[in-house]
Amino acid sequence: MPIRIVIHTTLLIALIVLKMLCSAQTAAAGTVDYSYDDMKRLVRTVYDDATVEDYLYDLMGNRLSRHTVLSSSPANTPPNAPSSPIPVNNATGILAFNVGLRWSGGDANAGDAVIYDVYCDTVNPPGLYTRTTETSVDIARLARQQTYYWMVIARDSRGAAVEGPLWQFTTVNTPPNAPAYSTPHINSTVVPDNVYLTWQAATDPDAGDTIVDYDIYFGTSATPPLVAGNQTGLSYPLGTLLPGTVYYWRIVARDNLGGTSTDSPIWSVTTSDHSATVLTDRTFSQDTTLTAADGPYSVTNNATVATGATLTIEPGTILKFENGAGLVVNGNLAAQGTAGQPIIFTSVTDDRYGGDTNGDGNTTFSAPGDWTGIQVTGSTAGLILNMRYCRVFFANNGLTVTRTSGNADVVIDQSEFRNNAADGININAIGGSTVMLALDGTAMTHNGGRGFYSYAEANTLLGGHVNGNTISNNGGYGLYVYGYFKTNIDLVIDGNLIEANQNYGIYLYAWTGYDVRTYFTVSNNRILASGTGIYCYAYRGPMTVTISDNEIANGSDGIYCRSDVDSSS
Repeated sequence: MPIRIVIHTTLLIALIVLKMLCSAQTAAAGTVDYSYDDMKRLVRTVYDDATVEDYLYDLMGNRLSRHTVLSSSPANTPPNAPSSPIPVNNATGILAFNVGLRWSGGDANAGDAVIYDVYCDTVNPPGLYTRTTETSVDIARLARQQTYYWMVIARDSRGAAVEGPLWQFTTVNTPPNAPAYSTPHINSTVVPDNVYLTWQAATDPDAGDTIVDYDIYFGTSATPPLVAGNQTGLSYPLGTLLPGTVYYWRIVARDNLGGTSTDSPIWSVTTSDHSATVLTDRTFSQDTTLTAADGPYSVTNNATVATGATLTIEPGTILKFENGAGLVVNGNLAAQGTAGQPIIFTSVTDDRYGGDTNGDGNTTFSAPGDWTGIQVTGSTAGLILNMRYCRVFFANNGLTVTRTSGNADVVIDQSEFRNNAADGININAIGGSTVMLALDGTAMTHNGGRGFYSYAEANTLLGGHVNGNTISNNGGYGLYVYGYFKTNIDLVIDGNLIEANQNYGIYLYAWTGYDVRTYFTVSNNRILASGTGIYCYAYRGPMTVTISDNEIANGSDGIYCRSDVDSSS
């Protein structure tokens, strides 16, 4: 009996549902009209009881919505007219990429969906760009220096449409980036003969735009006048200038749409009242001072500081070396520049500093190894090397210190060793000598060999610190310290940026005797993309290395420590 009750109930429910379906079909039966759009898509169906079904499609032909209005529905209110455009009407200076069109819309009837037809083009009236249910459209890229017309038509799901007003805006061409200036260097002093300007090719932020030419501004006014327009090269000769005069110059790049680099800086250059001072096989046998006013100096063969003498170099002094020449220091060197007036050691072909001192114009270019570098040698008691705010370019080794006996204090601070053929800095303690090193805030970059190298042999002491330096993009190891046979090393390596060097960031190698110790403290360094970050190798003797708080990333190995032949590390 319970089973029969369930069956009767199910049949009753089925009959009720069937009756409802039949009633619905009867209500919508009797179609009287169909409407189609230009694409032959059904957009409206009208039934004989006044029921209406409207259909909306996107631009791909996909149905976006279907809305049914029964005969008993209240009258439809059209959607709100599109308003409050962004960009505002008649806006100018609109960047032509990532353009966002925005407007206000909506519909007063609750439940009505609104579709927006967005028209945008460089012609008026504009063509249909897209159809969306949002009140915004993002356009990745438009043409530059064009006026665009746009409007929005709002359509609700019952077919009512309201056309918004016609708006317009004008795009702008993004100007080129300012070219980077090369010669002469900013605020430098040059010889007045055969002066010329050089700069690097400018770039343009707009994809597809090209740099077509440059305008050259030059003169004694702080806002220099135009002296040459539409120059396609990257250099401009000025000839012989007035001595003892300050000149100003500016290079403006132009792209294929006529945009110019409005942010091009103005640099100044001062001509000296004399040609370069030539030093040929010069030996400084007594204390001597080289001044910026008497420079630039052109060194042929070697300039030598004799044992017991001190060479002092004033801030802003420029020394340029012929091929194969160098500065040999058997005594003391005090080269202390300032941030605004660094001391320059470079190749005679480096016209950025001092101008065209060899008179060959821009027919020759500097290269690593043009000159031999600064070589500090000998055994003078209490040798002092003090370099502050010095720039050393295009040498073999930028600086080589080889101490054969006695004590030496080596101080290098806020300096730069760049584009040298071998090592940036090379420090050697031999013959029982003691070298105390203070290397701070110095850049050793883009050298063909190691950024920093130090070698200490039997019965010597190498002590001090290497702190807060930048050692990057060198062809060899970043920082390499090699202690050989009964060496005593006590060195702190702290707070350096060591990046993009070959094989090793920091390489510590001790081949020592059993009765001597080597101590290294390696802390707070950032070692990036330099192969093995820290490599420690103790062979035939003890090595103590304290490693803490370093960041090592993007290399092959982080920290590698090794000991051989009864060593300990």
